[in-house]
This record gives sequence, structure tokens and C-alpha cells, in this order.
Amino acid sequence: MLASGGTRATATGTVATAIARALEASGIDGRQLAREAGVSEQTFESRDTRIDCSTLDRLVAMAAQACGNVAFVKAAAQHVPVVCHHLYFAMLASETGEDALRRAVRFRRVLSDEFDISLQVRGAYTGARFEAPEPRENPWVPSDWAAMGISTMGRALQLSPEECPSIVELRRPDPKDPSHLQDVLQCPIRYGMPTNEIFWPTSRMQERLPLANPQMVLDAERAVIDYLARIDQSRFEHRVRGVLMDSLPSATHERRRIAQKLGVSLRTLSRALAEEGTSYRDILEEVREILARSYLRDSTSTIGEIALRLGFSDTSAFSRAFRRWTDQAPTEYADRCVADADPASPLT
Repeated sequence: MLASGGTRATATGTVATAIARALEASGIDGRQLAREAGVSEQTFESRDTRIDCSTLDRLVAMAAQACGNVAFVKAAAQHVPVVCHHLYFAMLASETGEDALRRAVRFRRVLSDEFDISLQVRGAYTGARFEAPEPRENPWVPSDWAAMGISTMGRALQLSPEECPSIVELRRPDPKDPSHLQDVLQCPIRYGMPTNEIFWPTSRMQERLPLANPQMVLDAERAVIDYLARIDQSRFEHRVRGVLMDSLPSATHERRRIAQKLGVSLRTLSRALAEEGTSYRDILEEVREILARSYLRDSTSTIGEIALRLGFSDTSAFSRAFRRWTDQAPTEYADRCVADADPASPLT
């Protein structure tokens, strides 16, 4: 299996760890089964290890056969934190559920080259459309796992075991026994649909999360960006994001200078990013937003100083951009951060 650019499609090695733990809950030696599927022992020792997606498909098929599809999927869905690396903590510390979902979309390649997720809005509901591999053996196990994992993540974000989606639609045919999905998702499920989608009320997705913490988000996102840059040097998207994270605080963001730091021409950089489905402007906007949130939390920085550090022409340009990203003025966001840090504040 090939990812974009002709490279081998890979997934985070932590998914093998999650599978091993799910198997152990059924009394099966998960590591031994993983080794039999072709997973190296190093995969369990380092979070940076990636495994070939064909190896992962083989492991999933063997795991499902060893303890049964239903038992395996239900057990594996409980190990979302293991699979998601620092992305899990970045999502937990996000401002809202929608913010957390946007983060999952932005950094989806942490999980796998073959897993895709996008933000969807349908009337009064906000959620995700996701695409999971459909291997020859047990083709619906990955999508069942993904749907249950996303739902489990929703509960973790809200710190509520009763939290459940309102709408779930799956490509898979109606199973003979849907109880494993119903037990976890706890909402009406429609089968045989064109796409996999899961939704919550938009009002709920826009509520402030109980563990919202801008500094924790920044630290976790830096770790995610560093991870992606380490494991996939072939993708310019990750390399540009990493360089900008280091360069923007000194107001250095010109495309030509970033291209020089990467050792390529400006034309090569633009073409490579276009082939990866993104652009320099998109990545610059993303990194500016990440850093802006962090700087605004630091009450020692003025709005003007932050605008200058992020390379904006003036305070007004920065304020317009920040409102576009967050639907808040920079001063509103900064005040909210102060209130969160002070439980006695009238804004809490």
C-alpha cells in the first residue's frame, strides 16, 4: 500500500500496543500475536516507531480471529489514549469539542496514512466524516473500531461517561448482532450509508471543555509537530510546520527564507506542498493560530507585540485574523485565559 508521493503507507506503532492490550484483556498474549503478524519488538519500546499498514491489517485480522470481532473491537476502543500520542492531550486541553475535532483533522496522519477524517456540519449538528481501511478479511472491523474510538474520545473530552453522539451513520451493512456498537455508541445507528459519519449537537460541540488549557495545547501540539517531522521527512508539510514553529517567534516567515532553511527552491517548495494538498499560506495560518493562543495566555505580552512576533503588518491585521480563527477578539481570548487561571474571577 502506498501513501501520497509513492511512499509506503504506515500507521503509528502505538496502535499495535493498543491491540496487544486489548488482546490481553481476553487472556491472549498480544505481543506474541503481534510478532507473529510481523510487528517488531522495537514497536513496543518506542512511540516513534511506524508500522506498515499491510502489517497492521494482518495484525487486526489475527486479533479479531483470536478473540472474536465483537470482543476485540470493544476492547480496542478503550485504548484511544495509547494510539493518539500527544494528540490525545492536545485534544483534551482544547477549548471546545469542535476545536478538538479540528485538531484531529489537522494532525490525522499521526494515526495512519490510510485513516482520514474531516469536519462536517449538518443542520444543528457538528461532527466528523471518517474513512478507515476496509481490508479483505473482516473489512468492517477498522470502521467499527474508529466509530467506537471517536465516541470514546467524546466522553473523555467532556469527562462524562454518559456523553454520546446523536447521529451515527456507517458504510457497513447491518450486522446480525449490533449490540457491540449500540452498547458503546448509545444512539441510533444507520447502516449501509455512503460514508461513515458521527455527529453531536453543535451547541454541545461549542461548549468550553472542562480541561481546556491553552498552554497544554501548545506543548502537546509542539510534540505532535516534532513527531511528524521526525517520522516523515519526505513530507514538506511537516518540515515547513516545524521550521515555522521555530522561526515565527523572531518574526521570520518569508517563504523564500523558509525554503532556504529547507535547502530547496521556492518553486520546489510550492510544488511539493501543492502535491501534498496544502500550501505555505495554510501552514503559516495554522502555526500563527497555535502561537497566538499561547502568547495571549502570557499576560506580559501586548497585542501589538504579539502581532509583531507573528509577522503581521499591524495590530488590526492580527485582530482580524484571530477573530477569523476563533470568533473572538484577541482581548476577549486573553481575558478568558486570565479568568481560567483565577477561579475567583467574575468571568469564570
